[in-house]
Formats: sequence, C-alpha cells, structure tokens
Amino acid sequence: MVKAPTPTESDRVEVIRVALAGIAGADPLDDVFDQLHRFLDFAFPFPADVLTEVAADALTLAGATRGTPMSLSDAHERYLPEWTISGNTAHQKSRVAIDLAVAAHGGIVPDYVAAASWWRVNDLPFYAFQTATIMIRIAADRTARPIASICAEIAATHRLEL
Repeated sequence: MVKAPTPTESDRVEVIRVALAGIAGADPLDDVFDQLHRFLDFAFPFPADVLTEVAADALTLAGATRGTPMSLSDAHERYLPEWTISGNTAHQKSRVAIDLAVAAHGGIVPDYVAAASWWRVNDLPFYAFQTATIMIRIAADRTARPIASICAEIAATHRLEL
C-alpha cells in the first residue's frame, strides 16, 4: 500500500489561495473545486482541514459569538443555491462539515476521523469547500460587505494576497 503524501505548508497555502480566489472572483464553484482536485490524494484530512479553517475564519468575520449568535438553519439552501443537497446521507455529510467549522471557530480541535469514519467515500473536502463558501457568504451578508472583501481579509490572516 502506497502511503498518501503529507501536505506541506505551501500546499496548505495553495488550497486557501485557490478556494478564496475562486469564491472572491465568483467563479463557478464546480470549476473552483476542480482546481482543488490535485490535493485530494494527500493524507486525510487534507485539504478538508484547511477548508474548515477558512470556514471558521469566516464565522469569526461574521461576528458569530455566544453574545451574537447566528442561525445556520437552511444555510445551505439560502447561501449555496447553485448546489442542491438531495438524500439523507448528503444532508448528514453537509451537517458534519458545518459542525466541524463551528467547532474550529469555537476553539475545539475538530476530530475529522470520528466525524467522517462512517463515510464510504471520502468526500469531506467537497463538503468542507461547500461549508467554506456558505460561511463566507454569511459573513458578507451579516457585515454588508462584498464577498471579495471577506475573502481578502481571510487571506490576509493567512499572510496571503489575492
């Protein structure tokens, strides 16, 4: 059995850059995720962990705190209408990815193995990308700022320029 490669810091930075540049540029999300395909053979949980961090960063910019809570009910339908979820498994996977981002935002180290151990197909990166997109759009909506501005601010926290 061939061991999956371990991502480098430059791989992590490139995932952030590709995701944020695509979302900021309003590129078709299928195209953006296609650009992330080259990272899917790395050791689990990469690149899902990086995309979850981006989603958590967006929650911070959205101002989600215990004092200023926000609802994520129907977030997928409201903030990601171009990708519909159908079927119970897909709904559960989407919820897992959202819960991982919420945990990371709250300072909890996500347990990716426990969260996705029941999945027959490792598509956590796909659902993590969806979650990052949703959270960025929520942050833009809650702060009345353009999506590109939110993406640029998240990029800056990772010492990137889009």
